[in-house]
Amino acid sequence: LRVDEFVGGQREVIHADVDVAGRRELVDREFEQLQARLGRGEVLDLDLLLRFEHLRQVRVGIHGEAVRPRREHRVERLAEARHRLFRQAVDQVDADGVEAEFARFADFEAVGLAGTSRSQTPSWMDANLRSAFAWLKRLNAGVCHYKVCSTFDSSPQLGSIGKAIDIGREIFAQATVPLVVGAPQLKRYTAFGHLFAAYQGKVYRIDRHPVMSRHPVTPMTESDLTVHLAHQTRTPISLIGLDVLTRGEPMVAAAEGIVMLDVADAVTQRAAGRQLLRMAEQSEPFMVGSSGIEYALLQAWS
Repeated sequence: LRVDEFVGGQREVIHADVDVAGRRELVDREFEQLQARLGRGEVLDLDLLLRFEHLRQVRVGIHGEAVRPRREHRVERLAEARHRLFRQAVDQVDADGVEAEFARFADFEAVGLAGTSRSQTPSWMDANLRSAFAWLKRLNAGVCHYKVCSTFDSSPQLGSIGKAIDIGREIFAQATVPLVVGAPQLKRYTAFGHLFAAYQGKVYRIDRHPVMSRHPVTPMTESDLTVHLAHQTRTPISLIGLDVLTRGEPMVAAAEGIVMLDVADAVTQRAAGRQLLRMAEQSEPFMVGSSGIEYALLQAWS
């Protein structure tokens, strides 16, 4: 592939994160500069932000049809989760909107909807997520994953993860919704409910992270994700911590509400994946988390 070249065809996967030599390296350099300057608290030049934004735009083709470029986090976050599946040779396609007919994608093993909910209000979610979740439920998939950022940045007013869980729990008629955020492969770790993330070679608790603790829209000022999430929902939240996760008993199904599972290493990731599989096997497919969901499931399947 050359820069700006498109491909599209029956059963081909068109990746938003194609490793195009030159462009990706340039994007990475720009992103590293942007992260470093944010970390130092610098006031950023508008030209730098716009240049970075332009470089990050990607067009994705579905069966030869172009999907309009996006100016938000959707492509990179969806691509991150999808990349986990691609490495396992799973047929997949992304549909940019619920108007896409499932019949077109009946031969694919994974279908993704790219959305803007992480930057939207609860009222927007009420108006839009219900139909999206209902469409996904009709697919009768074994797993339905609502993808959130691995840094969990969100608030009651914007990108509310709690609100999204409440809607999904209602649509899927599930008493329990599992939550997995830790993903050691991405240098994201959860221990006793607290989230840790790496930055420039060092691991920080998320409320002390040089960038995420100072996020301009949704700063992470609380590292205990059960406490952070409790500000966004009235649904009960419980934790399966590192001290009990590896016992192997069915734990998630015995709880009610939102159940967070710690993931800090390969052992706890596999244990979390087994708990998720038990939920899916009990016809409770709706789960929430970072791409740690895919990592955990793949560990459990292997």
